[in-house]
Amino acid sequence: MNWVSPLVALVIIVWLVRRSRKRAKATTTSKQNMQPVHKRDMAIIDAEITMVTDEIDFFSTYKDHDAEHATDSIVLQQDEHLLATLSVVGLIENNQTEDGAEPELLDEGEFIVTTVRGVFVGKSVTHDFQWSKLVSHKTEPLMNNVVVYLPVSNRQKIYGIAADSAGIANMQRRLAFGVAVALGRNEQYVDGLKAEREKLLKEKQQLGVIH
Repeated sequence: MNWVSPLVALVIIVWLVRRSRKRAKATTTSKQNMQPVHKRDMAIIDAEITMVTDEIDFFSTYKDHDAEHATDSIVLQQDEHLLATLSVVGLIENNQTEDGAEPELLDEGEFIVTTVRGVFVGKSVTHDFQWSKLVSHKTEPLMNNVVVYLPVSNRQKIYGIAADSAGIANMQRRLAFGVAVALGRNEQYVDGLKAEREKLLKEKQQLGVIH
């Protein structure tokens, strides 16, 4: 009389279920790979070309735009130029606990981006970030906003600036250029933007040929 022990039967069932799942996953992946890739439309590419061109124009003449971002909150140092002023932002301290990172809002105010530093000026707190000492800058979601953490080499605590996503996106572009100027790499930064624009122009040309 042929029989199979309950343990062996269970092993066989588990193996069959796993094989069935693998086959189903492989089929799904194959179907996804077969789906046509939709190219971006002309309007999106044109918008990106315009944005990059505006950045190239601004960063190529940044010394002439101090008046555009004028503020009474700070006094400019020698050879320091204003790049952006972002109002309604929060100063965030990234506290490390046993349960992980816990961001804490320290103050609200404005954030000023220059070619030397970033300066938060709040109701009771003023905090600066020297670009020459900046270790990195990364974004993380925070409630309905986005925070850019700006760790610097001479501080143990990590602070960041929180604002809405649109404001953060613009600030990050100006911040990245400010760091490039502080490190003497502003020409390379602009060259990178020009290369990005050429890539977009080629994409637009190819899309026009296809249509």
